[in-house]
Amino acid sequence: MNNKMMKKMLSLCLLSMIMTGCADQSDRMNDSDGKNESAAVSHEPPQIPDRDQIIQTMKGYPEMDIQFTSDADRKNGSEMVIYGEVENYSFEASGGMIFTVREVRIIETLAGSIETGEIVRVREQGGVCLIKDFIASIHNQDRLGFLKGNVFKELTDEEINTCYIEYIEDGYFYPQVGDRSVLFLTPTSSGNNQYWITDGWFGEYKEIRNNTFCSTPGPLEGNREYTYDELKEKLGI
Repeated sequence: MNNKMMKKMLSLCLLSMIMTGCADQSDRMNDSDGKNESAAVSHEPPQIPDRDQIIQTMKGYPEMDIQFTSDADRKNGSEMVIYGEVENYSFEASGGMIFTVREVRIIETLAGSIETGEIVRVREQGGVCLIKDFIASIHNQDRLGFLKGNVFKELTDEEINTCYIEYIEDGYFYPQVGDRSVLFLTPTSSGNNQYWITDGWFGEYKEIRNNTFCSTPGPLEGNREYTYDELKEKLGI
């Protein structure tokens, strides 16, 4: 990476907190649940770009409308709890935010009425997209003008069309086809068989190796490991 690009990345990182905090509330309310999907990838899982192709990394905090202090409360506050496997995923720029949508095949339903074998779409904040797609997703003209006049002003047209921007929430990890997790799910307002993870990263136990599950490290759960049977006992199932 040349010195010019390094300087651009540094200046963009310094502005990332401003950029994240400037998200227009109407954009977030209208687009965060997937009603206005402005940029989605094809049916094939996307390739994660190389680090030197990413112009900016944004960081934020999960939107947790309701927080829970135990898995029992989290289960009661969810429409379903499933054990599932990622069959595909996509990244979407929408309303000046970036989302990952995982297509998860249900291996076992632990709570709720959904059938084993069905596919649910699990939407979460975080991911990566081309800068041009990110810009196209912004509907608020004041915010768009700020970004073009400040954050992206030193980028060439070629960089805007070929380089990426990533949004990394606390507890976010890039998915892979074949990943397995136990997920607490709450439907988004858009329907379309699309769900949020209840309580952000606290609502997921990742299978880190065969029959071994771990919550994403956080202040309530830490990184303790469980077998599948131990986890179901913990959930009261």
